[in-house]
Amino acid sequence: MAKKIVTEADRRATPPPPANAGYTPPRQGIGQTVSLERGTRTRSKKNPGKRPHQGG
Repeated sequence: MAKKIVTEADRRATPPPPANAGYTPPRQGIGQTVSLERGTRTRSKKNPGKRPHQGG
C-alpha cells in the first residue's frame, strides 16, 4: 500500500497535540541581561582594561 503524500498545508491544518501537565514552553526574546565578560555580579564596565587611558 502506498503512503499518503503529506504537504505542508496538511501539516499546518492539523492542530498540535496538547502539552503535558506542568510543561511550560521555552521563553524567547529576553536577550542578554548582564555583562558576560565580568560575570553576574557586575552590570557595567564591560572592557575596563581595553579602553584608552588619559595622558601618555
